[in-house]
Amino acid sequence: MHHDLIHHAKTFSGLTSVASTGAEDINGKIIDTKDFESGMVSTDVTAWTVGDINVKEILESDDSGMSGAVAIPAARLIGADQTALGAVGIQDIGFVRTLRYVRPVFQTVGASVGATLQATVVLGNAVETIEV
Repeated sequence: MHHDLIHHAKTFSGLTSVASTGAEDINGKIIDTKDFESGMVSTDVTAWTVGDINVKEILESDDSGMSGAVAIPAARLIGADQTALGAVGIQDIGFVRTLRYVRPVFQTVGASVGATLQATVVLGNAVETIEV
């Protein structure tokens, strides 16, 4: 049996393009992972020359407003040892979730003011085939 990606994955905007103002934490969007077991945060950064822009953590919660959110532990992150975006502007961090909602949190450390960051969240391992 062959499986196609369109019936087993779903893509969300995790962060609409945001300009850095220096050192700060930037909250991504809250994503409902219902019917999916895992996912990936894919970031893209442009127009920066100094500093680091990191995926600080991926929070999860059973509350749609993220009340009581906790960081997904490193044991359930894939690629977590590469959280800093260095010379490459695109980075993927995978995760296995246990709670329903997730929110990526990004951190800029001495990053160029005006650097832009955007992120996409791709959910995978659908519990059952989804209709398109």
